[in-house]
Amino acid sequence: MKKKHIYKEDSKAREKPTTYELSKYIINSKILSCFKELKINEIEAIIIREWQNMLLTDDKKI
Repeated sequence: MKKKHIYKEDSKAREKPTTYELSKYIINSKILSCFKELKINEIEAIIIREWQNMLLTDDKKI
């Protein structure tokens, strides 16, 4: 099992199906779409702040 899938598999076992699907959607569409090309040690506070501002001004909410 790849490391990046450990969280998904663990949460799938603990969450109801609809909660798991929503979590998967948020991770894929909101988090990975912005950070997937970065290593964790490359993510800085300014990048997080810009991402948060983008989410707040995005017309498409969850």
